[in-house]
Amino acid sequence: MFQRTQEPDAKALLKDNEELKRKLNLRTREGWDAMEKEINDRGKHLGGCWLPATTGSFHPRLIEWLVTWFNVRSVCDVGCGGGEALKHFRALGCQVVGIEGLNYAAVRTGVPTICHDMETGPIKLYGIDCMYSIEYLEHCANTDSSLDTLCQSKIIACSTAQVGQSGHNHVSLYPREWWIERIEKRGYIHQPKLTEIAVGYAGGYFGQNGYIFVKNTAMDEYGLERCDYET
Repeated sequence: MFQRTQEPDAKALLKDNEELKRKLNLRTREGWDAMEKEINDRGKHLGGCWLPATTGSFHPRLIEWLVTWFNVRSVCDVGCGGGEALKHFRALGCQVVGIEGLNYAAVRTGVPTICHDMETGPIKLYGIDCMYSIEYLEHCANTDSSLDTLCQSKIIACSTAQVGQSGHNHVSLYPREWWIERIEKRGYIHQPKLTEIAVGYAGGYFGQNGYIFVKNTAMDEYGLERCDYET
């Protein structure tokens, strides 16, 4: 049985989260001209990320909670942008790999990254504890491809833009129930209580639009009962 370590204090983590965001001054337009050229040449669906990450999409304290609560040791970030999240996972001892469609971003992550256009089909991965994806799914029209790629781990921590939420190439805006139904059909169980805990560590996009899912075959490993976590 997995032994969970003590959870960090939520209020302290939220305070640290905001201080870290201010210190890093993450929101910039560095490299925008080069990114825009690639987007124009290869397709507008590849845009939408900022380098470095925005304060709304980089959630260091959420990452620390995931590693602590689920004993995460391997992570894939789908739509990883410049790799800020993956570098934080790696600093906590995790093996990491990213998937990013924009070549300009993929070569600048500083971590192992697959450059792949998800519109052309999914990527097959094995041995991943946690699939992590912040505000990516709404950018991909081929939702079967993006979801088949996402649904290959024990844990999924993701967020998707809400219906009506503005943004670059938001072509797949659906209600929360739509995403939950399709991920659960792929063998996962939505965790409303854990999602509520997780958003308390995040703020930003995950705080607004986040989900936690656990693979149905991994419920026992994490000491979860289905009846306690059904929607």
